[in-house]
Amino acid sequence: MLGNDRHNARRATLRVEELEPRWVPTVTPSTGSAWSHPELITLSFEPDNTFINVYDQYGNEIHSTLFNDFNTAYRGMNWQKELLKGAAAWAQYANINFALVSDDGRVNGDGAYMQGDPAVGDIRISGANYGAGSFLGSTFLPPPANGDSMAGDITLNTGAGMIISNLYPLAIHEVGHALGLGHSTNPSSVMYPTNGGGIIQDDIDGIRAIYGARPPDQFDAAASNSTFATASTLTLGADKTAVYNGLDLTGTADVDYYKVVAPAGGSGTLAIKVQSAGISLLNPKLYVYNAAQQIIGQGWQQNVFGANYTINVTGIVAGQTYYIKVFGGDAAGLGAGKYNLSLALGTTAAASFVPPPVTTTLATFQYFGDPMPQLPVSEVFAAPPETHGGPGHATGLERALENVLAKKPDGHAADVLAALFTDVATLFA
Repeated sequence: MLGNDRHNARRATLRVEELEPRWVPTVTPSTGSAWSHPELITLSFEPDNTFINVYDQYGNEIHSTLFNDFNTAYRGMNWQKELLKGAAAWAQYANINFALVSDDGRVNGDGAYMQGDPAVGDIRISGANYGAGSFLGSTFLPPPANGDSMAGDITLNTGAGMIISNLYPLAIHEVGHALGLGHSTNPSSVMYPTNGGGIIQDDIDGIRAIYGARPPDQFDAAASNSTFATASTLTLGADKTAVYNGLDLTGTADVDYYKVVAPAGGSGTLAIKVQSAGISLLNPKLYVYNAAQQIIGQGWQQNVFGANYTINVTGIVAGQTYYIKVFGGDAAGLGAGKYNLSLALGTTAAASFVPPPVTTTLATFQYFGDPMPQLPVSEVFAAPPETHGGPGHATGLERALENVLAKKPDGHAADVLAALFTDVATLFA
């Protein structure tokens, strides 16, 4: 993203940061590089032909071709789910939630907010064919390292020739950077720069150092409700309705049990609405049992990234106890997150929940002890070792950047960019 014309006017010095032995925020801890509202970080896929505010070495605009390229490469396969699972993988370990929103296709960086823009996601995902010999993905750091709406944005190389199962670890890696994590030197870590592994304890410690551990909800904080015997009590009001917001499955193995007694005069149909859409990527499954713990109703929406549905259980008898079980319907990455539950007995419809807006206004780029702002350098996730010579081997882009910086350590952005384009021109030929 070094050809971004929003930033070319800023005369700045590029730098390459040394890798650390353990997880650290990508910028120094004193800057607090993290999303200010981690309780709701939105994601969106940029529609094709969106100008991603980047130019190739010939000065041509680069537009996203994510949908065309991945729909062609992964015919009949849900590549969006693989990428969203990569984001959701972090949510089970830290106090963060993601939600999928639409994207109106505006130019990258033209959003009105760093976070909470109603027209695009906080983290926008685009893609273009940069060729098999370059990189897999690049990511802008979160605020305050980047102070406009490009903060956290991710670009994937659709020409890298990855099989679909590689999208999941790639997304974990890139979203990790979008959340403020740097590289790990542990080859088992998903944040290792070349062909890393999965999320390990070092990764978990890192994300929690920034956002804290995922806390239990109001019921689990008092006592675990993971069995029939420990089910939390829900109470219907005088109007025979109840609304419980901010409930949470804190991990893919978490299960929430509730029990409710039908009040006097409350026979008929019990409507139960579960909603995670707009507040998390959780795909919740819901079972309803009678007093004998036999299933009398169930609901689930397949292949959704945040659910919103109602099930109606008939034959409810006043004075009887009923149980409700909520758990992750898709344990492979979408089984943790916040949800809301509402109940209505009789003719009243179960209540819906509208998440409140969460916005953070734009800011300027952060200064790093220099009278000129630093041009943000997008992180480059190197291709697998078989392409670039083994773990730890720098990509062509990284090597070219290192060579240029060695020659022009104090060069202005325009000088460095010109030299860099000369060094990497063959990568995009």
